[in-house]
Formats: sequence, structure tokens, C-alpha cells
Amino acid sequence: MHVEAILNPPANEAGVARFEKGVKLAKEAGASVARTVIIPGRRYERFKTLAEFREFEKRGLRSLQFAGPVVARHKFRPAVENHKDQRIAGKLDTLKRLGSEWIGLCADAANNFTLLEDPLETVRAFAPLAFTVHIKDQAIQPDSDGFPLADAALGAGFPDLPAIVKALRDAKPDIKFNLETITRDPIKAPVLTDGYRTTLFDTPASALAHTLTVAKTKASPTPVTLVSKLSVEQQLALEQRNIKRSLACARERLVL
Repeated sequence: MHVEAILNPPANEAGVARFEKGVKLAKEAGASVARTVIIPGRRYERFKTLAEFREFEKRGLRSLQFAGPVVARHKFRPAVENHKDQRIAGKLDTLKRLGSEWIGLCADAANNFTLLEDPLETVRAFAPLAFTVHIKDQAIQPDSDGFPLADAALGAGFPDLPAIVKALRDAKPDIKFNLETITRDPIKAPVLTDGYRTTLFDTPASALAHTLTVAKTKASPTPVTLVSKLSVEQQLALEQRNIKRSLACARERLVL
């Protein structure tokens, strides 16, 4: 087993001491990597305009700049997750501007699909800078607004997990894979609504077309589960079943 921390980078100079304390505690707990995010919330839910989103991008970069000297001093590695916020080019540009060998990525193949980017292409772009991985699977089922994404056991969703694992291991043979499976209602990706387009209007129409084609051709044959409609006992049973199936898939198909 291994331990990974979760830390928030300092928003300003006043938060540096708190962040450094967190780094020290994480190291004492046995962690050498900490997952973090730099932009609050999902891009298409949190922000009303592209200009507002760009302002938070700048704040995110600044927070990592405050964190940089601390993690270099302690030889600690924050891993910024692609958390349904920046598209591939934006996330890579943030790290390029930062220019720190100690700050990399927590690669999540599925998240950028909600930003109209292919899971395998996402991983191939992020793998060289990845410090850690969220490995998960998701079932998809189109609706009038776009598509909901439902957390599923590994091997039960639409991403090409064997190819994703291979791309990551080719770039980083020793990288750690962390199972992420959450027992919750499907997350909506309303890619066909006006509200969604306000922060992504500069995204090529071809990206939307490709995403909708994937959603249609790889749609789940059965309705996605509304977890909130289940009893607590049913939710627990579903979570245990998904974890067991995920571990079996990781061992037998993905060689993890």
C-alpha cells in the first residue's frame, strides 16, 4: 500500500506557512505526493463567462507559484488534477509557465471528456508530467442536454482502460494507480446547452461532434443508476460490488 495526501496550494503569501505545515505532516505520514486542484468546481457549472474562468486560471497559477519554493525545499511533489477545469492545452501551459520539476499532474483520463477531449488523448498528453493517476471507469448515456456520466466498476464503462494504462506506464513505468469509484448519482455534462458553451465557446465544433459520437456509440445498454433512489443498504452493496469488480479487472485485465 502507499499513502497520498490531499493539499490545497496557498492562495496568497499569507497561506504559505499553512501549506508548508501540511507538506511536513504529509511527509510524516509517509506521503511523497499530494493530489491538489487549482480551480474550484467544474468549469461548466462554476463559471458564467470565459473571462471569469480565465481569471481563476491566473489565480491557480499564482497559487502554484507560492507553493513552488516550499515543495522544492522539502522535495515534495504536488500533483495537480485535471478536475474538469482546464483543457489539455491550458493545463500543460500552466505547468510550463510554472517551470517546476516538483509540481506535476494527477492524471484522470475520464474528466476531460466533459470538456470534449478524448480520454486516451488526454492521458497521452499528460503522462510525461504525471506523478500519480486516478484510474476509474464511467458509463455514459446521452440525453437531450448532452450526457450523464455514471461511476462504474473498472471494465464496465466506455474508456479504453488497457490503452490508457499502457500509455501511462510507457511514460512512467513506476507510476501509482489509485482506484476512484464513487457511489453517487451520475454527473451531468450538459454539452448541448447555452450555459455550457459560455466558457467553452472557443472549442472546435469537431470536438463536440467527436464527443457526441463516442457518447452515442458507447452508450450504456442499461439505464444508469440513480444512487439517491437506493436505500443505504443498497448503496453499500453497490459500492462493495463496484470495488470488488474493479479490483478483479485491475488484476486480470490491466495487470495492476
